[in-house]
Amino acid sequence: MFEHNALRAKLQPHLGWHGLCSSETWREASVLKTSTTMGTLGGQWLNEVKPLDIKAHGCLAKSVFRDGFDYLWHILLNLAQP
Repeated sequence: MFEHNALRAKLQPHLGWHGLCSSETWREASVLKTSTTMGTLGGQWLNEVKPLDIKAHGCLAKSVFRDGFDYLWHILLNLAQP
C-alpha cells in the first residue's frame, strides 16, 4: 500500500499527502462520526427521560445507541410532514 501511495505522490506532486485521500472520504467519515455521536448522546438523554426495558437475564432490551439513533431517524423522517 505504501508503494502505491508513494507512486501516486510522485505522479501528482501538487496534491501532497492530502491528495491521497479524497474529500468525499473525509466527508463520509465526518457524517459517520457525527451520526454516531448524536445517536449515543441522544440515547443517553432518552435513557434518562425514559429508561430502557431490562430483559429477564439482566441485559437491556436494545442498546442506548440504537435507541438514540432510531429517535433521530424518526425526527429526520418527519421533518417534511406538517
